[in-house]
Amino acid sequence: MYPTNWKSFSLKFSTFYFNLNPNCGLYLPHLLYNTIYTFIKLFLCIICHFDLEFIKISVKTMTKIEFKPIGTIHSPFKDLDGMPIQPVGARGIKGEIKLNKKYKDGLKDLEGFSHIILIYFFHLSSGYSLEVKPFLDTEKRGIFATRAPKRPNPIGVSVVRLEKIEGTKIYISDVDIVDDTPLLDIKPYIPNFDKHDDDDIKIGWFENKHHKAVEKKSDRRFLD
Repeated sequence: MYPTNWKSFSLKFSTFYFNLNPNCGLYLPHLLYNTIYTFIKLFLCIICHFDLEFIKISVKTMTKIEFKPIGTIHSPFKDLDGMPIQPVGARGIKGEIKLNKKYKDGLKDLEGFSHIILIYFFHLSSGYSLEVKPFLDTEKRGIFATRAPKRPNPIGVSVVRLEKIEGTKIYISDVDIVDDTPLLDIKPYIPNFDKHDDDDIKIGWFENKHHKAVEKKSDRRFLD
């Protein structure tokens, strides 16, 4: 938060430093001293008259969030064509995760769960669209009302069956993920955490279409 007396502070600083400290330029040629003084005065004037709210927003928009993969997901799918679009359509399809060795200790107690949530990066997707035509529909839908990969932040989520863990290799099944996908995180799947027993769940436009996910296959529509 900028001080409310920022303009006053800036101008007072300029006056104090250059007027009350005349010796600050004794070691510089007179012309160079005046040039530096003029430049700093100009800079302070620009800052003083600039919209401080805009400055704060600009700083925020420059902030980056960086993720490093913790491992790689491997599957039989070398290409998006013909791949299941959801785990429900990938019954029995096996894959494995190669976890980076430094994260091995994080796998403690994970074998007690039958299913795990994989959070990963849609590395084959570039750019995004706010409206897309999803695999299960013929009309465009808002990207946040779909699970399409062409998102502002291309992050995917799948619930898969955990078969076994050997060292840093995690064997999984019901895999609907393309080969060599960067893995960002693993979480245990606990259905009791996601809803109350008496919740009335609505699934929007999927209501009469979700059953098609068992047979529907992927294509390359989101790579354009």
